Amino acid sequence: MKSRLKNVSFEFHRNVIINLFKRYLTSNRLMRPLSTSFFITLKCNLKCSYCNKLNQGYPELNTNQIFLLLEKIRPHNPGLYITGGEPLIRKDIKEILLKAVELKFKPLWLITNAYNLHNNIDCLEYLDYLIVSLDSLNLEKWDKILGVKNASTKIIQNIKLAASLQEKYNFLMVANNLINSELIDDAYNVIDFCNENNIYIAPQPIDSWMDETENLPGNKSFIKLINEIKAMKKNGSKNFIVTNLFLDSILNSKLPNCYPTMNPRIYPDGSVFYPCIARDKVYGNLFDYDSLHQLMLEAYRKEGLPECTLDPKLCTRNCIVEINHFIDRPFCYLKDCIDNMELKFKH
Repeated sequence: MKSRLKNVSFEFHRNVIINLFKRYLTSNRLMRPLSTSFFITLKCNLKCSYCNKLNQGYPELNTNQIFLLLEKIRPHNPGLYITGGEPLIRKDIKEILLKAVELKFKPLWLITNAYNLHNNIDCLEYLDYLIVSLDSLNLEKWDKILGVKNASTKIIQNIKLAASLQEKYNFLMVANNLINSELIDDAYNVIDFCNENNIYIAPQPIDSWMDETENLPGNKSFIKLINEIKAMKKNGSKNFIVTNLFLDSILNSKLPNCYPTMNPRIYPDGSVFYPCIARDKVYGNLFDYDSLHQLMLEAYRKEGLPECTLDPKLCTRNCIVEINHFIDRPFCYLKDCIDNMELKFKH
């Protein structure tokens, strides 16, 4: 596997070092941003049974308005997640990615359900990371979850296509493997598929996406799965992008401290959440500020840091938890990476 740090900028690494300095040598907990998640749409071409994030009344922006927000996001912020909804349903997605490249966001991530990826292959050349959803290889079961007939067949074909183009376009691919009680056994096949196709995998519970959550940490089959994933990592499997810290936090509900300024969330109309989307608390709109940095600085000074709820249902996504783990327990985090040979750079 290629190192997942291959496509990360110097500025990103610098902010990490500064954040560690603040965490352990000062009382300042205003962390520098690493990557901002920009939900450019909440619309989607699928009807996933577990998704409760759509049709919340946030109007979308036109292309020029999105460009303006990207310019406001960029100062002090090295990385960018383009997400949704489904970003590839926007006809201007290529223009948006081009603008992000011009502004030198790195790493640049695109999160997609991959249903329409075959019509947007030319977008891959602008990315550092492509994140797709892959919950099952059982076509009938996954179609039922996706809510669109034959969607799973098309998605799996597109995932294979994109995976074969990683070297050509110099990006890395990650599969988010969302798991509920019905998908625990399916995860094993997804893990094998990702290994065979040179795809990183991020297994994580669906709980935080669902209106009615499950008690996965108390499910014996789920506990067995997580422990077997840890054993696979220990035995040399290199395609897991999650750390043991994250896997343990799923089972024991012990979450790290939260540093929301490291990974701001912005909705399609420019609304910025603070401290997080899980609490559904919008602090302000980015159009009312000179930059995202200014907004987050004000939010931090007025609101402070949130007290962790210790509720895994609110914080089970590795893109949120892992960043905070790294700041809170850097030596454990780095040991996990070193043990899995993730710090080997390939030139």
